[in-house]
Parts: sequence; structure tokens; C-alpha cells
Amino acid sequence: PLEFHSQFDAHEKTYRYSILNRPARSAIRNNFTHLVKPPLDVEKMAKGALHLVGTHDFRSFGSDMSKKKETVRTIRIFEVTKVGDEIHFTVTGNGFLYNQVRAMVGSLLLVGFGTQPPDWIKKVVVAKDRQKAGPNVHARGLMLVEVLYPIPGKS
Repeated sequence: PLEFHSQFDAHEKTYRYSILNRPARSAIRNNFTHLVKPPLDVEKMAKGALHLVGTHDFRSFGSDMSKKKETVRTIRIFEVTKVGDEIHFTVTGNGFLYNQVRAMVGSLLLVGFGTQPPDWIKKVVVAKDRQKAGPNVHARGLMLVEVLYPIPGKS
């Protein structure tokens, strides 16, 4: 229909953020992964990511540039997996604030470094304060994987 909008009519989106976790950068994967040299604890980051699943006010992870007044979103899936020397953060939700995924991954990296425990992520969500979360990671590792739209006539 003429009133269709690809951004605002989306029902669900999936993003993947990829980190290359090794001492040296890859010439082939440089534009698609973010290099993090120190070893990361994938298991702890996966535990921390569980605190982001569900319906929450994600104000702590939204950029100041976000013009959204409503900051409540639902994350259905947040997986942290290791594939070879890459760590993938795959997140599916009904919508995201500007830089939200990059801020969530930046916060989980603090858990992976051992700077913060996994349950710290829950405290960041509850704080609703961008200053409490970790930094945004580089945009280079972020990829939009899938966008789902409602099927007309189906509920």
C-alpha cells in the first residue's frame, strides 16, 4: 500500500554485531568485524545478555541523538556465541533506539573483560541513565540481518 513505510511498519528486526577476538586484525574481515584483542569471557557475556531479554525501558542504551520519547522495547532473543575467533551478538526485537545495539554490546564487553559481573547489566537497565552503561562499540561490526513485517489480513 502507498502508506507502507519500511522502517515504521517493521514488526521485528534482527541485528548481529561481530567481534574479532584475537591479537591481530584481519585484512579480509576488517570492514565487517570489530577487533578486540584481549580474550573475552563469552559465557559471562551470554549471562549478562539474558538481563536484556524481555520488555524493558532501554533509556540507558539509547543515544542522546535519539528523538524517541518512548524508550520501552521488547527484545525477544539476545544470543552471544563464539564461532572460531569471532564472537557474535545476535539480538532480535520489536524495535531499537538509536545506537542501542552498539551500547548493549559495549556494556557486555565490560562483562567479558571481567570489569563488571553479568548481573551489572540488570542494574544498568533499571538505572535508565545512559551514563551508567558501557560505551558504544564501533559501527563496523554491526549488520542488519532480517526485518519482518506483519502479513496483511493475519493477526
